[in-house]
Amino acid sequence: LYSRGELDGIIALGGTMGTSIALPVMKVLPLGVPKLMVSTVAFTSFIRPELVSKDLVMMQSVADMWGLNRITREILGNAALMIAGAAGRKQVSGEKRPLIGISTLGGAVLTYVFAAKPLLEEKGYEVAVFHATGMQGRALEELIDQGLIDGVLDLCPYEIINELCGGTCNAGPHRMEAAARRGIPQVVGTAAMGFFDWPGPPETFPPQYKGRVWKKHNDLSWEIKASSDEMTRVAEIIAGKLNNAKGPVVV
Repeated sequence: LYSRGELDGIIALGGTMGTSIALPVMKVLPLGVPKLMVSTVAFTSFIRPELVSKDLVMMQSVADMWGLNRITREILGNAALMIAGAAGRKQVSGEKRPLIGISTLGGAVLTYVFAAKPLLEEKGYEVAVFHATGMQGRALEELIDQGLIDGVLDLCPYEIINELCGGTCNAGPHRMEAAARRGIPQVVGTAAMGFFDWPGPPETFPPQYKGRVWKKHNDLSWEIKASSDEMTRVAEIIAGKLNNAKGPVVV
């Protein structure tokens, strides 16, 4: 349907079965096609990050879909209005400039983005900034593979140390591989390689991380200091990925 220009959006309803069928279908549709999943298992551990489309909207069904009642009517009515509104919106594409993806985290890393972004825009590039929280790292890799990104200023491949240490900001094992595979230019920084994120306070840390230096970032995130061995291993992983690059790389 999409390839014939007959699809303007997709909505699905389900529990574990319906959700597991719908998510892969949504994931193959490109960025910008409205995608809405109404699920009884939304925001639970069933919904692993690697299953989710980069621009999917997920909605909790609140009650199971056993007929219509005042709860399900409200939820399904809202869902119908949401997908209809998104599907009915036609965005006129402007001039397509070369697109540069920048990875960042916050604070100190943003200092460099504030300087680099306007310089790139002055040179005629369009810039998209990706917050290195795991999901956005996955999105960056997917968009590169789709050919939407023409170069990467990967200032903060923070998700790699999270993948190594089991942290929250985890983009999976293939972070920093799409650009190398496609041969687009990469300028790589090593920001935020000295710690990783955990989703709970110190009493929830795994035994191997007990006693480490930590800092509370906010009510969602605690930062744990990485060991020298972990940082060395991350450097080896990054070097291995960049050594496989088919295009120009600067670190």
